[in-house]
Amino acid sequence: TANVTSGGAVVVSSFPWIEDFDSQNSGSTTPPAGWQQETGDSTGANSDWIFLQGQAPTASTSPLGDHGSGSGIYAYVEDSGANHSNVSLRTPCIDLSGLSNPQLSFWFHSQDASGGLNSNPMSVDVIVQPAGTVTMDVFGPEANIGNGWMLRNADLSAFAGQTVRLVFRGRSDGGTAKNDTAIDDIQVFDMQP
Repeated sequence: TANVTSGGAVVVSSFPWIEDFDSQNSGSTTPPAGWQQETGDSTGANSDWIFLQGQAPTASTSPLGDHGSGSGIYAYVEDSGANHSNVSLRTPCIDLSGLSNPQLSFWFHSQDASGGLNSNPMSVDVIVQPAGTVTMDVFGPEANIGNGWMLRNADLSAFAGQTVRLVFRGRSDGGTAKNDTAIDDIQVFDMQP
């Protein structure tokens, strides 16, 4: 099940649209304008995406810094302190009506310190607005790609002409602190032939 809301007044309609999280406060769970932490998936410690500068407490599984400069902010799911099967972060509404071949790209970090035994996969889902129709896993699930930021892409052309919200759906296995998940430099653009 998914708790679907409208996304408020922020609608992205200028492309390419890029979110690097660098305007966020390090250590905060307050997302950028128009973004939303999922309120119905988990509660308690580490039940939201965290915006961070530098390395997370689980040093063997988190990036050393953000993608690119290494000194900016990235978003991540902390894999310790609780067991959350879904930790979701939603984008603002994105109006794809002017794009003929919309695409998503983002930088992804997922390193399992235990060699893949406790991997916490991440997926990207799409919610069509205002109907609330959910398409699961336009990206992923994927986990444990090694120590380093890797570029990932998802084809959004099936949603051309519609308004959507993207949901970055992570998880944590709790307690063992083996596999954080991190994202940065998210971009939605029109891929030209």
